Amino acid sequence: CLYIFNCFRASVQMKGLCVVSVLALVLVATTSLTAAKPFVVYETVVEGNKRLENSQSVANTFDRITSISMTECEAKCSEAKECAGYYFVKNKNDIDVCRLLLDVDSPIVFTQFIGITRVKNGFETTTSTSSSTST
Repeated sequence: CLYIFNCFRASVQMKGLCVVSVLALVLVATTSLTAAKPFVVYETVVEGNKRLENSQSVANTFDRITSISMTECEAKCSEAKECAGYYFVKNKNDIDVCRLLLDVDSPIVFTQFIGITRVKNGFETTTSTSSSTST
């Protein structure tokens, strides 16, 4: 308080420099909340020799990526707002295929390939608190 009072008294002579010093002091002594980047929560809806009927549809697939891991496939879907879920399967040539799906509301059908279909089930965020004090 003494610093602020002396600063206020002298501010006329320092032409506003004191105000800047007080604001800097206040900013250093504040507590800040930092929100972490939200992450997408997925739910497995079909796996094994089953898939969603529309998971092979060109009209329902907005991206098809080959030679990609399931973790990378999920990350690609998480980055895209239009992605409702993904179908990850090893095709007849033994190549991993990721199909990013626009719609996941479809009946389940049997297939000869082993795969997994996961859909976005929401978002979670975490908040971390950090504080510092300076005199």
